[in-house]
Amino acid sequence: MKTPNTRTETLSATRIKLIAGMTALTLGGFVAMPAVAQESAPPPEQAAGQPMAAGNIDEGQLDDFAEASVAVGKIYQKYGAEAQSASDESEAMQIKQKAEKEMIQAINDADLDLPTYNKIAAAARQDQKLAQRIQKKQQKFD
Repeated sequence: MKTPNTRTETLSATRIKLIAGMTALTLGGFVAMPAVAQESAPPPEQAAGQPMAAGNIDEGQLDDFAEASVAVGKIYQKYGAEAQSASDESEAMQIKQKAEKEMIQAINDADLDLPTYNKIAAAARQDQKLAQRIQKKQQKFD
């Protein structure tokens, strides 16, 4: 019988929570990733930093965020079931790391960096009108 590794189990539990948190924000198809898991990742609320004020987000950033969040949602769907059906923790961790890497790349491909993406996501969680604007923009990327 295998002796559990508390650090690995804790890390795994943290990653699972953060992966799940990647799509925790669902407002009628609006998917945002609050934080990408890292070994010493803070809770998603802290990882996102201070949200940007809606007035400080220009239309170009909203378009980029809408594009990135749609891509992140698709990546999550692609890897979510695969991670859940992994044969062991190591395989699940590899799948999640691959998903995280692809999500970050999708964000970068949409001309955003991760901190900006997270700040816009945090702002959208706090501002329903901003979230609705993003939802409208997401439709052209679905």
